[in-house]
Amino acid sequence: MPLSRRAILGAGAASALALASGCTGDWGTNGKSVLFLGNSYTDFNGGLDSMLTSLVPRTHASRVSPGGSTLQQHSVSANDADALKSTQWDIVVMQDQSQYPVLEPALFAAGAAAMVAKVRAAKATPMFLATWGRPDSPECSSAALEAGYRAEADRLTMSIIPAGRAFAASLALMPSLVLNQNDGHPTPAGTYLAACTVFASIYGTSPVGNTAHGGLSDDVAKHLQSIAARVTGH
Repeated sequence: MPLSRRAILGAGAASALALASGCTGDWGTNGKSVLFLGNSYTDFNGGLDSMLTSLVPRTHASRVSPGGSTLQQHSVSANDADALKSTQWDIVVMQDQSQYPVLEPALFAAGAAAMVAKVRAAKATPMFLATWGRPDSPECSSAALEAGYRAEADRLTMSIIPAGRAFAASLALMPSLVLNQNDGHPTPAGTYLAACTVFASIYGTSPVGNTAHGGLSDDVAKHLQSIAARVTGH
């Protein structure tokens, strides 16, 4: 699958749109270049790259996110190889198939190790996006998925982005706010929360007060920002 349209166009158009609409929370941070490698969890609702850029327009972000992709498939993909060469990335955020860290730990470990090696060879910093629980797979809870991602991150000496923990924290405080579908795919609110958690983890800055709300109401956006700040310690 070729790079997404978002990746082809780059971040410039989205940044200009965000600035023109006033929907920006650029805290004056130095912009980073961020590549997302994942699947439909990363791709839904316009993509995590697009949402991150709306939060911090100085970010240059792209994604490679074919539906159902595993990290093993990413590690042998020509599209990924091209994407890694397309610019000097600061961060590469990786997300495996939504059940692999729990149900297929050996396949997850093999794919993660292969992909992390490629990212480091490209002189970028790898990070795992620890995804959220799937209602249709109770064994794949947010906590179980984070445990799988964290164990592999510890083995490979890298960091995780605790998006799944943010989903669980939001559910505990506001159970009426739907963050994902039965098969786990995020709603717009879920993508926004994941992006806020990515932002806080990468930039070490709280998203609270960011004026980019992803089309959500002010109250919902502020709730999700506070959750992302809490779970990341920012």
